[in-house]
Amino acid sequence: MSYYGSPGLDLNFFFNTSVQLSVLKDKRTSLEEEYYNQLQMSLKKLDFDRIPTLKAIQQEILDKEFYGFWAMVQSFPMTSFSRDDTNIELYNDMNEIHLKRKMMFSSNRMTDTLKYSLLRFDELGIFN
Repeated sequence: MSYYGSPGLDLNFFFNTSVQLSVLKDKRTSLEEEYYNQLQMSLKKLDFDRIPTLKAIQQEILDKEFYGFWAMVQSFPMTSFSRDDTNIELYNDMNEIHLKRKMMFSSNRMTDTLKYSLLRFDELGIFN
């Protein structure tokens, strides 16, 4: 089965769930450029004749920023939580769920990332 989608969706999900905050702040443009270089190389190997420009890819990322917000508030909390602290049995106990949620959203990584990202999303105007 083959699938291809929007680099804007893929990169926004990656940036907002998997990248350390310091890298996101300081290296985001470099990551976009490296992604583009690898994409361009792959498309050339496949003899693809309509290779998008870096600017087009960056615009696609910008156009899909709301998906990045969604990934940050929906997926990032789960991906940033220690696997040792979770299991399927957790979903049977509402008290345990509330405790884990509180732990999740009070971690320094979570609060620092939320502060930075929410301000950035607001500056981009995705909430307008």
